[in-house]
Amino acid sequence: MRLLYAVLVSAACIQAEAVMRGKVVRNRLDGESIVAVRITAPGVANPTLSRDDGTFTLQFPNRPVGDRVTIELTHPGFEVVNWPQLKGVVLALDYQKSNVLVIILAPAADRLEMAGRFYLNVSLQAIERQYQQRLQQAGEDKTKLSRELVQTKALWTQTAQELAKLQPGQSSPLYEDAMKLIAEGKIEEALEVLNEANLIKMTQAAKEAAARPLREAARGWALRGSLLATKFRFAEAEAAYREAVETAPDDFDRRFEFAYFLQNLNRHQAAREQYERCLSLARPQPDSVRIAMTLNNLGNLHSDQNRMEAARKAYEEALGTYRKLAASNPDTYLPYVARVLSGMGRMHLATHNRAEAGAALAAALEIYSKFAELDPEQYGPFLRAVKEDLAKVSQ
Repeated sequence: MRLLYAVLVSAACIQAEAVMRGKVVRNRLDGESIVAVRITAPGVANPTLSRDDGTFTLQFPNRPVGDRVTIELTHPGFEVVNWPQLKGVVLALDYQKSNVLVIILAPAADRLEMAGRFYLNVSLQAIERQYQQRLQQAGEDKTKLSRELVQTKALWTQTAQELAKLQPGQSSPLYEDAMKLIAEGKIEEALEVLNEANLIKMTQAAKEAAARPLREAARGWALRGSLLATKFRFAEAEAAYREAVETAPDDFDRRFEFAYFLQNLNRHQAAREQYERCLSLARPQPDSVRIAMTLNNLGNLHSDQNRMEAARKAYEEALGTYRKLAASNPDTYLPYVARVLSGMGRMHLATHNRAEAGAALAAALEIYSKFAELDPEQYGPFLRAVKEDLAKVSQ
């Protein structure tokens, strides 16, 4: 009887239809449903539309359960935020409803911001899990671990923005595979994809080709560094970042990531050397945005090391550049103006120059207040930090 039952179940599985179930939402994983999005898997499934609750089912009558396919979505004016998850989707049986892929769409103008938030939220969850695991281990230095938690979260703020910039086809297949795993919260698996053997092989092949493959190899090393940081394996992370800048010495982005990593570990001298190299790469272009972002971080670095005159010069040049950029594009660059003003305010507080501290922080407060009204999730923390610094002015 048991044998007959097994045969019947097996036959039912063979005849059952392979499907892919999903849901389309706006801007974030818990966002509102989007209706009438066109979904297909070119060549292997007929198109379908998302229902009133955003859900959809793609049917694959000629593909086996467990097969992998690539999904495509079309919705005028919108772009996919978590696009790496559309690759290699695993087909299930038509009666299995537990595996639902949530696909995030955002208006084209907001995609970069929403993608940055998505990757940051996913990584912060992974970092927090690792932190809690480490807390349970005997002999852990709790103070040191808490400091490393803050440093790692700050590092991934930068890494998430780097991931958000990419669209399909703009990086290597290896890198996109790692992005897919990161989007799914599978940090260990992403690290395995970007293991040293794979990256060494990629780097060696790139050295025999043109400049772009080298930059892609460097990008892979840098992402490996960020992933290692989520595991609090900072020595290995530094080695990976160093491989990135050695692989592509003139790649501003990889060197900036390395500098920021070192800065968050309070490796001030090493970070300053990398930022100076970033400036030497950006100034000949000239690349105003990269120059300003480097100068702002250098200002923070100098201020932390009590080199106040060097900090002032760096901040003032960064502020002047961002203000020029904001004159033609205020929505994008005014928050950066506020960021520099916040740093200047803290610098003046450290030197007990309360009048200038108050003026800089009040100007930052005005900008952040306007942006926090429109987007409290993103700008609320900056606004609260400025208010706390302003309170110190009158103490």
